Order: sequence, then structure tokens, then C-alpha cells
Amino acid sequence: MQAGLLTLYCLAIGTLVIGCGATLWELHEQPGRRVPLLCWAAAYACYAIGCVITLLRPDLPGVSGWAVSNVLFTAGYALVLNGVGQLDHRRYVATSITLLVAVSLVWIIGGPAICRIMWDYGAAFPIALMCGLTAWHIQYRSGIQAPRSRPVVAAIAWGHGVFYLFRGAVMPLMVLWKGQHASSVFAEVTMYEGVLYSVAMPVALLSVVREESRLAMLKIAQTDFLTNIGNRHFFYQAGQKCLSGQTVGQPVSLLIFDIDHFKSINDIHGHAMGDAVLKLFARAMGEEVGQEAIMGRLGGEEFAMLLPGSDRATARAAGQNIARRFTALAAQDFRPPLHVTVSVGLTEVRTSRMTLDDLLAAADGALYQAKTLGRNRIEFASAAAFHPAA
Repeated sequence: MQAGLLTLYCLAIGTLVIGCGATLWELHEQPGRRVPLLCWAAAYACYAIGCVITLLRPDLPGVSGWAVSNVLFTAGYALVLNGVGQLDHRRYVATSITLLVAVSLVWIIGGPAICRIMWDYGAAFPIALMCGLTAWHIQYRSGIQAPRSRPVVAAIAWGHGVFYLFRGAVMPLMVLWKGQHASSVFAEVTMYEGVLYSVAMPVALLSVVREESRLAMLKIAQTDFLTNIGNRHFFYQAGQKCLSGQTVGQPVSLLIFDIDHFKSINDIHGHAMGDAVLKLFARAMGEEVGQEAIMGRLGGEEFAMLLPGSDRATARAAGQNIARRFTALAAQDFRPPLHVTVSVGLTEVRTSRMTLDDLLAAADGALYQAKTLGRNRIEFASAAAFHPAA
């Protein structure tokens, strides 16, 4: 084996061992992703052992070194594919076993007669197929929440798969045209590309699970534990982003809800009943509006809802529907039936100069008016009154 190829093989083995160790270490941080991480670590181990056996081929009997290293490489790609599938609890076991058995049978039946053809060309097609399946799954089928990392994994898998498809389909023609020198050059190019893959794929796959974990933690930090809707932090962040992207003249309405006599509910029926009432109100909100609505629990018994594209009349109707649904659900779900109502403050804005604090101040003023007038009603206050410059 040429000195350059030997160096590249040793470099690949080193990077694969590091990738395997880093992936196993990640188990401490991501225990919920144990199966895919173990699949990927096993894949890198297969690649590394396959490289070692490739270096030892001259000392092994017959074509055993060629065959075993080829099967190990194929198994490594199958494990990467299954690890990616396990992110969504999907399996490619039958496909993987079929390809491994097919590769093994070709080596057993063909023996020395097909050794060079299989190693140089034929073995490339199963690898290209599994890389293509890996890229297709993570790009089109996977529901994992990692929008930045998923395209990177897909790009690496697509690129690696296309390279091996080229090796299996085009390289034989190049050898016929340019002679065996082309085969030697392409063998070295294959190793360079393999080293890049051995670095890039482990990093990209770890990025997927880390990004997923980070986004999951962010969602938890922005979700109200009791009602499972956005908390105050989420509402302020999403609401201000909505207003910043508002087109001048497009209406945006804000509703603030306050459950009437909530302290009495806690005092008379207990805090468990109070918690149930809060959860019921969050449910009523979710069932009455679409996904475009931004909802949040501001604290205690106070909730807020931002309705992009909704004018005052539309928002008033939405608020009334939520209030009616909340009262009906409480009478229906609780035994004995519980009579609960809600007061609502409403404001509307059509200018991008308003901040969320401006709208909240206006809606809070309307809410105070609703409570002063006897509760169980919806009142409107102009945002301009709280922000004269608007």
C-alpha cells in the first residue's frame, strides 16, 4: 500500500475512534437518544475496524480481508441509517439485513474472481443506496425538531452517496479510458473523501441531537407548567416579534382575560380546583382560535391573546366565544357544576410604532373597566389613548 494511502487510512481510523468516543460520551447528556447514539457509535467502530482489516489484507488468507472489511463498511452505513431512523422510532432493519446478506453472498460465491471488481466498483452501490436513504429520511420523513442541523446531515449523506454512485458507475469507464492509473488516483480521492466524511458526519449527527435537546429545553422554559400554553416570557417574546413584523394598516388585536372571583374559587373549593379551572380556561382558548393566535398565561388567573390580522370586531367575537365556552365547559366538566365567568379587556392597533407594552397597557385599562362595570363582560380601550404618538 502506498505511503499516502496508509497515512489517510490511519487518519480515518483516528477520527472514527474520536467520533465513536464522543458519541458514547453524549449518552450522559442525551439518555433519551440512547438507541440512535449507540447505532452511530457502533457504525464508527465498524468503519474503524474495517479500515484496520483493510491495512492487514496482505496478511489474511485469500479474499477474507477484502470481504470482511467490505461487509463491515456496509454494516457501518446500515447502522447510520438505522440510527437516523430511530430518531423517529422507525427501523430499516429488513433493508439493512438484505443488503448485508447480498454483499456477503457476492463475496462467498464470487471469491477471488470478483475481488477487484467488487472492491473497486460493486461495493459502492449498497453504500450509495444507504446514504441516499439516510439523506431522504432525515430531509423528508423525519419529524425531529432540528431545523439547522438536519439539512447539514442530509447534505453530507447526499454528497457521500453521489460520490459512491459515481465511483460504481463512472469509474469503470474512466479506467477503460485512462488505464489503471485512474484507479490509483481515484482510490486516493476516495480516502480523502472518506476522511472528510468520518469527521463531518459524527459532528453533524451530534449537532442534530444537541439542537433537538436545546429546542426542547427552550420550549419547556417558555411553557406554563400548569396550563401547557406559553408563559409570560414566551408571550412577550412572540408578541413583540409579531408586532415588529406588522405591516402598517394591518390590524392586530390584544385580549386580556381575568377569571372572575378566582380567589373565592381557591378559598371555597381548594387550590386543586383552582388549578383545574386555570387548565380549563387554557383549553377553552385553544379550542376557539386558530394556530396563528399567540396565547400566554401572564400570571395567576390572567391570560393574554394576540390576534394578528384580526380587527376589533373579530377579536371581540373571539373573546366572547372563549368566555362562553369556558363557562359551558365548567358547568359540564365539574361535579357539582361550577359557575365561572371571565372579564376581558380588548384593544386594537394598526401601526407598527406600537410596542407590546403599549397594547398591554390599553387592554389592561379595558379589563379594569370591565371589572368596574360588574365583571363577566368585554370592554374596549383605544391603544392610541395610552400612546398618543401612535
